[in-house]
This record gives sequence, structure tokens and C-alpha cells, in this order.
Amino acid sequence: MAGRRFGSLSEALKWLGEYTDYERMRRFAYHERTFNVKRTEDLLSAMGNPERASKSVHVAGTKGKGSTSHMIAAGLEASGHRTGLFTSPHLVSVTERVLVGGRPLPEGDFVLALGEAVGAGESLPESDGKPTFFELMTAAAASAFASAGVEWAVYEVGLGGRLDSTNAMKHCACAITTISLDHVEVLGSTIPEIAAEKAGILKGGEPCAVGRQCDEASAVIEARAAERGCGLWRFGREIAFVGAPAVAWDDPPVTASVRTPLRTWNRASVRMPGLHQAENLCTALGVLDMLQSRRLAEVGTAEAMRGIRGLRVPGRVDLVSRDPAVIIDAAHNPASIAALVDALASWPGSGGVDVVLALSADKAAAEIARLLAGKADRLRCTTYMSARSLEPAKLAAHAEAAGCRGVEAFDDPFAAFRAAQAAQKPGGLLVVTGSFFLAGLAYRHFLGDAADRLF
Repeated sequence: MAGRRFGSLSEALKWLGEYTDYERMRRFAYHERTFNVKRTEDLLSAMGNPERASKSVHVAGTKGKGSTSHMIAAGLEASGHRTGLFTSPHLVSVTERVLVGGRPLPEGDFVLALGEAVGAGESLPESDGKPTFFELMTAAAASAFASAGVEWAVYEVGLGGRLDSTNAMKHCACAITTISLDHVEVLGSTIPEIAAEKAGILKGGEPCAVGRQCDEASAVIEARAAERGCGLWRFGREIAFVGAPAVAWDDPPVTASVRTPLRTWNRASVRMPGLHQAENLCTALGVLDMLQSRRLAEVGTAEAMRGIRGLRVPGRVDLVSRDPAVIIDAAHNPASIAALVDALASWPGSGGVDVVLALSADKAAAEIARLLAGKADRLRCTTYMSARSLEPAKLAAHAEAAGCRGVEAFDDPFAAFRAAQAAQKPGGLLVVTGSFFLAGLAYRHFLGDAADRLF
């Protein structure tokens, strides 16, 4: 099967712009016809099933799935396994979605993989329907991993799990990180409904590491695992902290000892602040030990800990500047915002906290505003300049109703950044949060050309 040839990344992305991209749509239907796993399977088949060239790990969840995916990939890579990682969305460049050895693919290789996926998509029968942007990206990642000789591929779910295109992969192990309310207009308005979508990745009797869950989510996951014959290693049970994690703003900001059924990881650490990252670390180490215990991958204790300790994942309470202090965080639902607020509680500065916030229209704006009300001294509401973004004036109204202080609305996010910088006091902290899309704009603003080298 001949792929489509693109002369450049911009040409490829322009072509992909003709395909449905649910990441940028405010409303869309969520069912088996619009999110069609079989279509992805057919797409991969038309490409010669490149996904079969690598063993894979699959990661779903509401909060922490991206960080956990990065940790798993880093642990495997440091243990001597050539590893690929597929995540979404991206912050600055679409090439961030496909990493090999922790680095984005060379642009030429990325464009070639996209061409292979698009060419295969054009060969599918009309009855399959046209592949979506995300389905093509998933297939392109599998193609790129095969071409790069990847031994292990880690796939982060894009939306939900059951109907996500990444569920076309046959994984050796999986993880479900903390589940909370998000995408309620699509995945369901209750925790059990959302958990059922996330637990849709459980299949084939393959084991799963489960992050911290509420009782409702745990019940759904455990029932699904029993149906599918999947063994579970659960946070607080099979996987647990040994003592309390150390969480601060030192380097590294998080250190924790973790016990799994296989071994104890003493003083493992990550460079991303917050107790939630210690919990993600538990889940990631659980997956690595599942692979080790099943003799699928040799994972060295010291090697994996070194790989994870050296990991930096942009957009996760990322301190991009210390003087003045600026944090960029991609939190975009109440649970993630609550984790951000918790991490900021120990911030040592005394000059107040300025927050620049933009949210998608389907997010719980009122609840997010309530969470920020107790921490933000000034809140600048803006947009990430997309049809999916909530209008700044509406966001500001939610913020004022929640009791937030110093609320202003900006139609231009870069004007909001400049205003926050101008008002920042000595010892103060500027936090940009609410969306991956806003975080990407913030990296461009605060880092300039260096934003092209996030990974």
C-alpha cells in the first residue's frame, strides 16, 4: 500500500485539517459510529499492522494518565528497551505526540508516518467512514514506532477508553489512573458511567495497575476485570506507599518508597511537584513490575528509577521560571485543578498568586472557579482562541460568582499574560492553567523559541 507523500509538516497538517478533529469541537456525538475502533483496526490492517512490531502498554484515566504514561516509558527506556510513547494533545508542536526514546521524531519521519496513515485511510471502503484526525495520528504513531525499531510502545488514551482508537492495540498490560468527572456531556454524568468507559480497555486477561479510585469507580473496574479475567494491582492494596511520600519544592520535589507484589522501590523520585505525582509514580511502578513479573521486560530497579527521576513532562505544574516565578500547568478539570491548588499550598513565596485561566466550554467552570477562589489573589480569564473555548466574559462571571478576587476578562491570551506579568509582585507567583491549548500558548509567550524544545 503506497502512502501519500507530503513535502512538509505544514502540508501534512493542512491535509489533516480536512479530517474530523474532536479535540477542537465543542459538541459531537459519542457512539460506535463516530468513535469506531474497528475503523482503526482496518486502518492498521491496510498499513500491514505495524502495531504488531512492538509490545504495548495502554493507559487510561481522567487525571494523571499522561504523566503515568511518560513514567512507564522512561522506566522501560532506561532499562535498555527502545520505547515509543504516544500521547495527546500536544502543547506546541504536533510532533510531541510521538516520542521515541523520550524525544520527538525527526520531522521528516513524522511526516512520512502521517503519509502512510493518510494513504491507508484513503484506501478504506466507504462503508467504514472517513478516519478521524486522532485515528490517523494513532495509526501514524504505530507506523513510526515500527520504522524506528521500537520494542515497547506506550499508548495514552485520548478520550474515554472503550471507543478510543488506541483500544485497537493488543496490549501486554494496562493502567487506569484516577477517575473523576470530566467530559460529562460525552462519557456520562456519573462516576460509574465514566469508569465503564475507562474500564473498556480491560481485555484479553491482561493485567492492569489501578490508581487511587473512589469506591464507585473501583466497583466498576473490578467487575469489568472479573468479566475479562484481568488481574488487578490496586493503589493502596497490591501497590502502596511505604511511609508517607516527601512532597515539597526541592529538587526532586517528590520522593516516595513504593511496594508492589514483586519488590520495594526505595526512595523513587520524580521532578514534577504534587502528591498526585507520587500516586502516579505508584501506578507506573506497578505496570513496570507487572511486565517484570511476567518476564515480558527486564526492568532494573536502579535503571528505571534513574530514568523516571530524570523525566520532565511539560505542562504538569511546570516551573518554567524562578525569578519571576512562573508555572504552566495543563489542569483542565476539577480534580486536576484541585491537585494544582494542593501543590501550590506549599509554595514558599509571599508575593501572592496571579492566575491566568482559560477553559473549554464543556468544563465545570463554576466548580473550577470555586477551587481557585481560595488561592488566587488575582484571576485573569481568557481564551485559547478556539471555537471550543469558553468566552472570557462568561468565565469571569463564574469566577466572580465563586468569590474570586481581582477578576478580569481578556479576549487576547497574550494580553492576559502581559497584564499578569506587569502586576506580579516580588516573591509572587504567576500560574497559567485550565487547558493544554492555553498552556501551549503560554510556553510560546514565556519561552519564545525555546518552546520548540520542550522535550
